[in-house]
Amino acid sequence: MKNYLPSNHVPVLGILFMLLVLVIGGITIGFLMHFIGKLIYLILFFPLGAGAIGGFALAQAIKSGKVRNKYMAIIFASLMGLIIYSSYFYFKYENFKNGVYETFSLQLQNSENNQQTAFSKDKLSDLILVNETGMKGFLGFIKYSAKIGVSISKVGRSSDRGIAIKEPWIWGYYLVELSLIAGLAIIIAADSASQPFCERCDSWYSDDLIVGYIPETEADKIIYALKNNNLHDVGSLISKFKLTAPCLKIVQQHCLNCQSEDIYLKVFKIEEKNGQENESKVLSGMITPEEYQKLI
Repeated sequence: MKNYLPSNHVPVLGILFMLLVLVIGGITIGFLMHFIGKLIYLILFFPLGAGAIGGFALAQAIKSGKVRNKYMAIIFASLMGLIIYSSYFYFKYENFKNGVYETFSLQLQNSENNQQTAFSKDKLSDLILVNETGMKGFLGFIKYSAKIGVSISKVGRSSDRGIAIKEPWIWGYYLVELSLIAGLAIIIAADSASQPFCERCDSWYSDDLIVGYIPETEADKIIYALKNNNLHDVGSLISKFKLTAPCLKIVQQHCLNCQSEDIYLKVFKIEEKNGQENESKVLSGMITPEEYQKLI
C-alpha cells in the first residue's frame, strides 16, 4: 500500500468557481448570521454553523472545478471565514446607521424646532463613532462594538444579565469566533480537495464502497498485510456481513470510468461507546487492481 499523492493541479475554472462561492456565499452567510442573530444568537453554534455552510459551499466549488490542491483550498477557506465574519459586522454596521438615523429623525420631529437637516446616515453615525472611539466608518463601528462588548446569558432568560465581555477580552472573543468559522471551513474544504482523483480520466473517484469487515482478533494481521503488500490469503478473513464491534471496516474508492487506475483503500476501527458505534481511520492508501482482487 502506498500513500495517495494528489497532483495539486488547480484548473482556471476551479479558481473561478471558488471565487464565485467566496464572494456570493461569504456575503450571504454573513447576512444570514446577522439577520438571525438579531432574533437569537447562540454563542459558538452560530460561528460553527456559518463555518460549516461556508465549507460545504466551497467544497462543492472544489468538486465542480476539480481542484486537487488542499493548500489552495485552505487559502480560500480562510478567506471565506474572513468574508463571512466581516460581512456579519458590516450588516450590523448598516443596521446601526439606520437605527441612528431613525432615532435622530424621530427626535427632530418631536422637537419644537422642526427643521430639515442635511445630515446623512453616514454623517450622523460618524458623529457618534468619532465621539465614542475617535474613529469613523466601519472600523469605528468595530471599535464601538468592542467598547460596548457582548453579554453571554442562558437562552430563554431575558432577566439574566449574563456575563459581560468587554475590552480588551472582547478581541479574544472575536478571534475565537473567526477561528471557528475559518477553521471548520478549512477542514471541510481541505478534505474535499484531498479526495482521490483520476488524472487519466479527469474525474473524481467514487464515493466510499464497503469491501467488508474483519474481526478484531485478525486486525493486526490485515494491517500488516496491507502495509507490506502481502495480501495472499487475506481475502478469506474479510466478511461481507457487518460484524459486532469492536472490528475493522474496509472501504474503497475507485475511478468510475476506467479499471486500470489504483484503488484507494481505507481501514476504519469500529468501537462501541455508550451504546453508540464510533469509527476512527487507522490506515489508508493506494493498491493496484491486481492487489485488490486478492482482497475480494
